[in-house]
Amino acid sequence: MSGPGGGPPLPLLNDADGWAEGLSFGPKGELLAIGGTVPELWDISLPPGNLVANLGARAGLDAGLECFNGTLFNLQGINSTSSSLYTINMSTGAATLLGTSTLF
Repeated sequence: MSGPGGGPPLPLLNDADGWAEGLSFGPKGELLAIGGTVPELWDISLPPGNLVANLGARAGLDAGLECFNGTLFNLQGINSTSSSLYTINMSTGAATLLGTSTLF
């Protein structure tokens, strides 16, 4: 597997399918990647990337990532019927559960 532009592969965010699960531009404009089952957040603005934080345990397998008004949100799909929504503290890497629902 090769990375952007045929360069080296992206670092360690290899879930079962070998890809980062969620991408978003962060609060400073950096390109961030998150794993679904791999609990890591990476800044991949410049290959090969830098580990920002180990997020610790989060429920779910599939991950979405979005930055809104300076807050980083992570949506983890638990199964086909529910998901968990987290905020991620960019300074500490702590993932804080906001709630679990069948609606998101």
